Amino acid sequence: MAAQLDKIVFHVKAGTMEDKTERLVDLTGYLAEMCGAPDEARKHALEAARLAKADQVSIMVREFADLEGVMGETYALMEGHHPEVARAIREQFLPDAAGGAVPVTLPGALLATAEKVDNIAAAFACGEPPSGSKDPYGLRRAAAGMVAIAMQHGLRYNAESLLDRAYDRLEHFPGLVDRGTVIPEAVAFILERLAKTLTDGGL
Repeated sequence: MAAQLDKIVFHVKAGTMEDKTERLVDLTGYLAEMCGAPDEARKHALEAARLAKADQVSIMVREFADLEGVMGETYALMEGHHPEVARAIREQFLPDAAGGAVPVTLPGALLATAEKVDNIAAAFACGEPPSGSKDPYGLRRAAAGMVAIAMQHGLRYNAESLLDRAYDRLEHFPGLVDRGTVIPEAVAFILERLAKTLTDGGL
């Protein structure tokens, strides 16, 4: 299924799900390195990133979109992948609501953070950041999720460096907003979520 992801469009300006998978693998590895993740967790996170979108090719997910990630975990377990790899595939979308549960596993935390960073970087680069009350890609939730995951797992990383790395993997697509605009705006967007989380917590 992973080999067929070049047939599914992620975004008309940001390539296919195969392109997104390559970005996820790169971002997950880069994040694991920045955070000093143990070798085993890094290895499981990279394998989960490679398989993260594979279930989108399945009939089950095409018919029942809410099963995205759930079926990925199931297929990975059926094929004998390590349980942490399978769990991380399912956890990539967490937290799926404000105040929702964050990934339990470290591989899941790394992959979920990479997923959110790629979505934010791609949307800003494609000229589609949230505006007013409009947030069609759920980017405010994604940024808040990054903060929640970092706090829960004690992840320390430079958000600007991570976004810069994400843009590196996008810049070969034509017609994107300039890096000099995208990175500062996306960093500020994520730090706004951090500030809100801290003030909501009484700080």
